[in-house]
Amino acid sequence: MNLKLLIHAFACLLVIPAMAEEPLPKDAIKNITISVQGYELSQRDPLVAQVQAPQADAKASLQKLTALAVRSQAKVVAIASLNTKSGQRAVTGDGANRLEIEPTIGVDGKQIEMSGNFKHGLQNLPFKSTTAFGGTVFLGVLNNGGKGTVELVFARISAQLTLSKAAP
Repeated sequence: MNLKLLIHAFACLLVIPAMAEEPLPKDAIKNITISVQGYELSQRDPLVAQVQAPQADAKASLQKLTALAVRSQAKVVAIASLNTKSGQRAVTGDGANRLEIEPTIGVDGKQIEMSGNFKHGLQNLPFKSTTAFGGTVFLGVLNNGGKGTVELVFARISAQLTLSKAAP
């Protein structure tokens, strides 16, 4: 297991703060950061079905997967992080592994709508999702052929803010 990848994945769970309840003006948001993580585990693991359930809590599922990876029961197989602005498409990776995403700040100033594609090996995972800043979303499952494993893919959303100075 690549310890550096695991530490990054764990840090994404702990360090990215949730945004305030009040909506922010769109011009206050300087950059949107999207971190995507993929974990491989046995397709028979009960967590696979739990994560895909409509009522599943993506953040709790990601925390469980990180704990499994620490115990070598799941494997971190993909980590990508992109910085972009609302409405701007961003791409990272090479031909075999590529993340393409376009986030848009919702009209309420609290939600991020994002669409894109995650390519890992020969498989593509197109996605469209909405979450709040600081939120975690489950993007989907990639099947790993005859290996008896699947890859569960998640995204975390955060923002870098530009705070205006108070008037004297």
